[in-house]
Amino acid sequence: MEKQATDTQVQQAATLFKDAWTLAQQDRVEEASRGFLGAAEVVAGDAKILVDICSRLISINYDNEAINILTTASEHHPESREVWLTLGHALGKMWQLKLAIPAYERALELGSPAANDLLAYADLLFRARRPDEAREAILKARELGASDPHTLYLQ
Repeated sequence: MEKQATDTQVQQAATLFKDAWTLAQQDRVEEASRGFLGAAEVVAGDAKILVDICSRLISINYDNEAINILTTASEHHPESREVWLTLGHALGKMWQLKLAIPAYERALELGSPAANDLLAYADLLFRARRPDEAREAILKARELGASDPHTLYLQ
């Protein structure tokens, strides 16, 4: 069962997060990163909030910090599909394909995959020079209704 942060922790994290986001918009990336990391520490027990914080870290190219937080989160929240997906995304963005692919595979094991999840997984497989597995993931994504141009391109 996922642990949820207390109202006080959420308030503290939200304040840190909001301040950090403002700093990020001002291109004060290092200060913003410290704020995001501080927010993550406050709510370390809440996977959903951690994923949101890490998504923001990834958006300002602080991928290593996000990967560190998500790696720890995956140990504390091994059944969180979103933690594994976000970890896989961050690792893939950094071209750490040998780690990104198993993270996506773990996420896909944890629940009904969405077409976009399968397409992202297929993209990683293609980049890792595993085209047969990538095509298989694309076919599964198409069965789930994927019809965007990216799907056709990857085929």
